Amino acid sequence: MLLARFLVEELSDQYDLQLGTQRTDVLPESGRFILVGSIQNPLVKEQCTRWNLDVGAKTPGSEGYLLRVDERAVLIAGSHDRGAFYGLQSFRQMVEREEQGLQIHAARLRDWPEKPFRGVKLYLPGRNNIPFFRRFVGDFMARYKLNTLMVEMNACMRLDRHPELNAGWVAFARDTNWSRRNYPPEFLTNGK
Repeated sequence: MLLARFLVEELSDQYDLQLGTQRTDVLPESGRFILVGSIQNPLVKEQCTRWNLDVGAKTPGSEGYLLRVDERAVLIAGSHDRGAFYGLQSFRQMVEREEQGLQIHAARLRDWPEKPFRGVKLYLPGRNNIPFFRRFVGDFMARYKLNTLMVEMNACMRLDRHPELNAGWVAFARDTNWSRRNYPPEFLTNGK
């Protein structure tokens, strides 16, 4: 349900399309539907069997997924929960606004990450930028299927409860500036 809510919020936010979610134990016999989840979900497993799709713990891999779109159904089946999440990110990118409305072209994808570590390093933002930081992490990292976030904190900000960190940072900055270690060697040899 978490992935379904994520998709509903995305489509509402980006395209002003309000979809409903439904918890069920049976696949619909008629109508259109989007089914997203890991292969451990019985409905996902059943739909994979109907379409003769091979998805398991080892295929396509721990963060891999299978994405199939036809005129009636969308299936996003991950080997694990992360795979389902990354498959949903690919599906988000397939939704296009055209003259007739929103379009999703038929597709059959089997995808998995090439590298196990995909990350980004960021500095902790100021208090006023926390909402943007959260949105950035949620949108950017999800869309590009990054799985690691490194947040660097240092004492160059005012820390009222730990003034010793601030004092150490000021001493470090002065020493670095005085010794000119903050300049690249080629900058120093050019007489600047």
